[in-house]
Amino acid sequence: MRNDKSKYRRMVKSRSKKVTVRKKPSHGRSPISGERLHGVMHGSTNSQRKRAHKTHKRPSVPFGGILGPRDRAHVFEALAQVRNGQLSINEVDARVRPFVRKHLEESA
Repeated sequence: MRNDKSKYRRMVKSRSKKVTVRKKPSHGRSPISGERLHGVMHGSTNSQRKRAHKTHKRPSVPFGGILGPRDRAHVFEALAQVRNGQLSINEVDARVRPFVRKHLEESA
């Protein structure tokens, strides 16, 4: 499309008459797989995100706004295996381990 770049860049004149480019922030990404987070607000500026209500900023599920749905499922599968004694915390996948640890600490 022709105007794709203009959606993400905005020219702004400052008090010193300099023209600067402000970029629209990118969508949130999951730290495990890198997939785009669903249900997380994508404001054009930080101030728009700060003014929004808490429920608009992130979904109300465990690790909402941090992990994607598939990654969250992997974390809870590993968490169930650790709680049942099938796996130790050191045998869990290294990418998932910090989230499993965090959930175990919060629930304890």
